[in-house]
Amino acid sequence: KMFNDTECFYKCGITKNSVRIRYRGRLKNYEYEIISEETMCLYDAYKLEKIYKQTHKHISYTPKYKFAGHTECYISQEPETQAKS
Repeated sequence: KMFNDTECFYKCGITKNSVRIRYRGRLKNYEYEIISEETMCLYDAYKLEKIYKQTHKHISYTPKYKFAGHTECYISQEPETQAKS
């Protein structure tokens, strides 16, 4: 989950390192919270990411500020009425 004062979205992607190592000192405009992190072989991670991108493209999100992986971001699927309460 990535956020700042005006944005909140989810980043899904693969990395050979942990999330903390990947973004250490590189995110200037966002804070983040790790929701889930799984270890698997690169091929399985690639297949899973490809499926996720295809099935969730309807909720893709373009962040205001670019960063490594900014094209793999998504908004929440919660209905707007529930998100406000």
